[in-house]
Amino acid sequence: MKKIVFYILSLVLLTGCSIDSDNPINPDVPETSHPEEAEKELGFSLKASKTALDLLEMTNLSISFERDITVADIKKFYDALEWIVKDKTGTESTFSLMDETSFNAGWGHCFHYPGTFTSFLVGKKDGEIVYRSDSLTFSIPNDKDFLGWDWNELPDTTSAASYVNVLDPSMELTSLTLSEPDKKGISIYLFNPSEDEASFYEQSSEKLYRYMVTLYGTPKVDKNSEKLNETYQAEFAYQFPSSKPLAIWETAKSRMILLEVEGKEGIKTARIFAEPVAWEK
Repeated sequence: MKKIVFYILSLVLLTGCSIDSDNPINPDVPETSHPEEAEKELGFSLKASKTALDLLEMTNLSISFERDITVADIKKFYDALEWIVKDKTGTESTFSLMDETSFNAGWGHCFHYPGTFTSFLVGKKDGEIVYRSDSLTFSIPNDKDFLGWDWNELPDTTSAASYVNVLDPSMELTSLTLSEPDKKGISIYLFNPSEDEASFYEQSSEKLYRYMVTLYGTPKVDKNSEKLNETYQAEFAYQFPSSKPLAIWETAKSRMILLEVEGKEGIKTARIFAEPVAWEK
């Protein structure tokens, strides 16, 4: 069986997310702990390509073992390996690296929310944490014009990108940048993994609304306001065909709107569109 080297360069972007409420971190297990009862130990550490990031910027992560070892040997020491991320409130999110059927030594993640996050790996045996790595701290400010972009950084061509979120795949954003001679902007939306379009529209619309409130506060023009259509038509340089405004936000540099967009066969999608305040209609 091939040995796993310390640094795995390939990324494995998996879906799957769990909040480890059934197995909270045991405060009696210190960082880089070494259980005395084990005949042998297998230490590991968390590696990251970047720890200071913009919103939606990718960081590449990996688990590094203290010596060359096979997957079969790893499973002699641990039943499960998990990446745990803790925010400033103490809320923990978990991504599973190893279970009974799979093992992932490298993965990517884009933080969708700003803040300072403490991150570490744990190894479990029989449901108990028996090893914990040293911690890494990730810092993600909310200081760009819109999410992870400044308007002067926007490419001159239309482009699309997706942003993996292993801690919450249901909140995994896709962006589409708009680039026209007299208009530029960014549209973001959630990927639909199901066939229930109507249900997904309602869920994604609410998730995007809460996301924007978390990042940018109470809307300038909120849901059900009689001024929504008037403000949309008067202030936004670009308007989506067959679209309905649901809420509008504004900062010193950006106008942002939650839209209901009707596509082929009457299928509705929810999306956020943002453009510079400086570009008047």
